[in-house]
Amino acid sequence: MQRYLNEQGNRLPMFGVPNPFLASEPWGKPTPPRVPGRIICLPRKGPEYVRMLESQFGRAVRAVDGLSERELAVEYAAADVYVHTGFPEGLGMPIAEAMLSGCIACGFTGGGGNDLIEHGLTGWRATDGDGAGLLAVVRLALGDAARETVRAAGLERARGFSGAAASAALETCYRGWAPTLPTKPRRQGFDLRGRLRRLAFS
Repeated sequence: MQRYLNEQGNRLPMFGVPNPFLASEPWGKPTPPRVPGRIICLPRKGPEYVRMLESQFGRAVRAVDGLSERELAVEYAAADVYVHTGFPEGLGMPIAEAMLSGCIACGFTGGGGNDLIEHGLTGWRATDGDGAGLLAVVRLALGDAARETVRAAGLERARGFSGAAASAALETCYRGWAPTLPTKPRRQGFDLRGRLRRLAFS
């Protein structure tokens, strides 16, 4: 959105505020033993790619569906690698949930997941719909020498979607915008929205 507004000629400051959907949910709280090499995926997202994973990695793949949040949190925590097979995506909530649970995340991002998976740093990306690319990044997630560093970086990235992070970003936004706004309407029918639009795109 920030990139789009800049392309449209916006000249006002912009402040990104993360979605605080992780504020009070169970991700990362269960601590069952992690199973090395276990791959978790959600078959409701790209079922044809989940079947491809199952054909390549066999019993290592755990496709889960229809679970409560608590049950899913346990499954994430026991897995080694999360493979995202769905696209397009908004934010990519399962990616963040898996990262917070300690999984290495890889696969398709659907666009929205790019905020979470930075290739080779916080996870591994495949081009949406590229089955061969998907299998390649799964192999990286399972065997790359930097995989534990990537796991830790992914966890840290996902923590940015917390209630505290959203509150801090909103405070920055308010402090940055407040001085630019009028303290009160100067005339009847004052159009704040129109004024802001003129300021942004003039």
